[in-house]
Amino acid sequence: MKMQLKKILIEQVEVKSQFQVNKLILEGKELEKSLKYCLSKFTEGILDPDVAGKSPDRFIDNLQKNVLGNFSKRYIINAYDGKEIIGILVGLPQESEFLHIYGLHVAPEYRNKGVASTLLSKCINDMFIRNVREILLDVHTDNKPAYNLYKKFDFHEI
Repeated sequence: MKMQLKKILIEQVEVKSQFQVNKLILEGKELEKSLKYCLSKFTEGILDPDVAGKSPDRFIDNLQKNVLGNFSKRYIINAYDGKEIIGILVGLPQESEFLHIYGLHVAPEYRNKGVASTLLSKCINDMFIRNVREILLDVHTDNKPAYNLYKKFDFHEI
Protein backbone atom coordinates (compact mmCIF):
# COMPACT_ATOMS: atom_id res chain seq x y z
CA MET A 1 0.00 0.00 0.00
CA LYS A 2 1.21 3.47 -0.87
CA MET A 3 1.06 6.41 1.45
CA GLN A 4 1.79 10.05 0.88
CA LEU A 5 4.19 11.88 3.16
CA LYS A 6 4.73 15.61 3.54
CA LYS A 7 7.45 17.77 5.02
CA ILE A 8 6.85 21.41 5.85
CA LEU A 9 10.07 23.33 5.33
CA ILE A 10 10.92 25.55 8.27
CA GLU A 11 14.71 25.44 8.15
CA GLN A 12 17.63 23.99 6.27
CA VAL A 13 19.12 20.66 7.28
CA GLU A 14 22.74 19.78 7.87
CA VAL A 15 24.49 17.93 5.06
CA LYS A 16 27.32 15.61 6.03
CA SER A 17 28.53 13.62 3.08
CA GLN A 18 31.49 12.35 1.15
CA PHE A 19 29.40 12.43 -2.03
CA GLN A 20 29.01 15.28 -4.49
CA VAL A 21 25.54 16.35 -5.66
CA ASN A 22 24.88 18.25 -8.87
CA LYS A 23 21.79 19.34 -10.74
CA LEU A 24 21.14 17.35 -13.91
CA ILE A 25 21.09 19.99 -16.64
CA LEU A 26 20.95 17.85 -19.77
CA GLU A 27 18.23 18.32 -22.38
CA GLY A 28 16.53 16.24 -25.07
CA LYS A 29 17.90 12.81 -25.93
CA GLU A 30 20.88 13.20 -23.56
CA LEU A 31 18.52 13.82 -20.65
CA GLU A 32 16.32 10.88 -21.65
CA LYS A 33 19.38 8.61 -21.93
CA SER A 34 20.68 9.68 -18.51
CA LEU A 35 17.28 9.18 -16.86
CA LYS A 36 16.86 5.77 -18.45
CA TYR A 37 20.33 4.69 -17.31
CA CYS A 38 19.88 5.91 -13.73
CA LEU A 39 16.34 4.69 -13.29
CA SER A 40 17.12 1.27 -14.80
CA LYS A 41 20.30 0.71 -12.81
CA PHE A 42 19.23 2.22 -9.50
CA THR A 43 15.86 0.48 -9.23
CA GLU A 44 17.38 -3.03 -9.20
CA GLY A 45 16.27 -4.87 -6.08
CA ILE A 46 14.15 -2.08 -4.65
CA LEU A 47 11.18 -2.81 -2.41
CA ASP A 48 8.58 -0.64 -4.18
CA PRO A 49 6.33 -3.07 -6.11
CA ASP A 50 5.19 -0.30 -8.46
CA VAL A 51 8.75 0.17 -9.72
CA ALA A 52 10.66 -3.05 -9.02
CA GLY A 53 11.60 -4.96 -12.15
CA LYS A 54 9.87 -2.52 -14.49
CA SER A 55 11.25 -0.44 -17.34
CA PRO A 56 11.42 3.30 -16.60
CA ASP A 57 10.19 4.16 -20.12
CA ARG A 58 6.59 4.90 -19.10
CA PHE A 59 7.70 7.04 -16.16
CA ILE A 60 10.11 9.02 -18.36
CA ASP A 61 7.41 9.42 -21.01
CA ASN A 62 4.96 10.71 -18.39
CA LEU A 63 7.58 13.18 -17.15
CA GLN A 64 8.31 14.51 -20.62
CA LYS A 65 4.61 14.81 -21.51
CA ASN A 66 3.94 16.84 -18.34
CA VAL A 67 1.56 14.20 -16.97
CA LEU A 68 3.08 14.53 -13.49
CA GLY A 69 3.75 18.26 -13.61
CA ASN A 70 5.59 20.87 -15.61
CA PHE A 71 8.71 19.05 -16.80
CA SER A 72 10.35 22.29 -17.92
CA LYS A 73 10.54 23.27 -14.22
CA ARG A 74 11.92 19.89 -13.13
CA TYR A 75 14.28 19.44 -10.23
CA ILE A 76 16.63 16.53 -10.88
CA ILE A 77 19.85 16.01 -8.95
CA ASN A 78 22.46 13.27 -9.10
CA ALA A 79 24.85 12.05 -6.43
CA TYR A 80 28.39 11.16 -7.47
CA ASP A 81 31.27 9.18 -6.05
CA GLY A 82 34.10 10.72 -8.03
CA LYS A 83 32.82 10.74 -11.61
CA GLU A 84 30.41 7.84 -11.12
CA ILE A 85 26.68 8.61 -10.81
CA ILE A 86 25.40 6.71 -7.78
CA GLY A 87 21.97 8.22 -7.08
CA ILE A 88 19.16 10.34 -8.48
CA LEU A 89 16.29 12.41 -7.12
CA VAL A 90 13.48 13.49 -9.46
CA GLY A 91 11.02 16.16 -8.37
CA LEU A 92 8.48 18.38 -10.04
CA PRO A 93 6.99 21.56 -8.62
CA GLN A 94 3.23 21.27 -8.43
CA GLU A 95 2.58 24.88 -7.56
CA SER A 96 4.94 27.62 -6.51
CA GLU A 97 4.82 26.46 -2.91
CA PHE A 98 5.46 22.71 -3.09
CA LEU A 99 7.58 20.09 -4.77
CA HIS A 100 6.56 16.48 -5.37
CA ILE A 101 9.42 13.99 -5.31
CA TYR A 102 8.60 11.25 -7.80
CA GLY A 103 11.78 9.24 -7.45
CA LEU A 104 14.73 8.85 -5.11
CA HIS A 105 16.96 5.95 -6.14
CA VAL A 106 20.46 4.82 -5.25
CA ALA A 107 22.77 2.32 -6.96
CA PRO A 108 22.50 -1.04 -5.16
CA GLU A 109 26.15 -1.08 -4.09
CA TYR A 110 25.77 2.37 -2.47
CA ARG A 111 22.60 1.75 -0.47
CA ASN A 112 22.77 2.34 3.28
CA LYS A 113 25.84 4.55 2.86
CA GLY A 114 24.19 7.96 3.14
CA VAL A 115 23.57 8.66 -0.54
CA ALA A 116 19.78 9.01 -0.22
CA SER A 117 20.22 11.21 2.86
CA THR A 118 22.63 13.40 0.91
CA LEU A 119 20.20 13.77 -2.00
CA LEU A 120 17.25 14.45 0.27
CA SER A 121 19.23 17.01 2.33
CA LYS A 122 20.29 18.85 -0.82
CA CYS A 123 16.70 18.87 -2.08
CA ILE A 124 15.31 20.18 1.22
CA ASN A 125 17.92 22.95 1.37
CA ASP A 126 17.46 23.94 -2.27
CA MET A 127 13.69 24.12 -1.86
CA PHE A 128 13.98 26.11 1.35
CA ILE A 129 16.18 28.67 -0.44
CA ARG A 130 13.58 28.86 -3.26
CA ASN A 131 10.79 29.55 -0.74
CA VAL A 132 9.10 26.24 -1.46
CA ARG A 133 7.15 25.46 1.70
CA GLU A 134 6.31 21.75 1.36
CA ILE A 135 7.76 18.62 -0.14
CA LEU A 136 5.45 15.69 -0.93
CA LEU A 137 6.34 12.13 -1.83
CA ASP A 138 4.81 8.69 -2.00
CA VAL A 139 6.25 5.61 -0.30
CA HIS A 140 5.14 2.00 -0.12
CA THR A 141 4.52 0.67 3.37
CA ASP A 142 6.63 -2.40 2.45
CA ASN A 143 9.63 -0.18 1.76
CA LYS A 144 10.76 0.21 5.37
CA PRO A 145 14.23 1.64 4.57
CA ALA A 146 12.70 4.47 2.52
CA TYR A 147 9.90 5.07 5.02
CA ASN A 148 12.43 5.24 7.89
CA LEU A 149 14.62 7.66 5.92
CA TYR A 150 11.70 10.01 5.32
CA LYS A 151 10.63 9.84 8.97
CA LYS A 152 14.22 10.70 9.97
CA PHE A 153 13.83 13.87 7.89
CA ASP A 154 10.52 14.71 9.61
CA PHE A 155 8.14 13.73 6.82
CA HIS A 156 4.65 12.98 8.15
CA GLU A 157 1.77 10.93 6.78
CA ILE A 158 -1.02 12.92 5.17
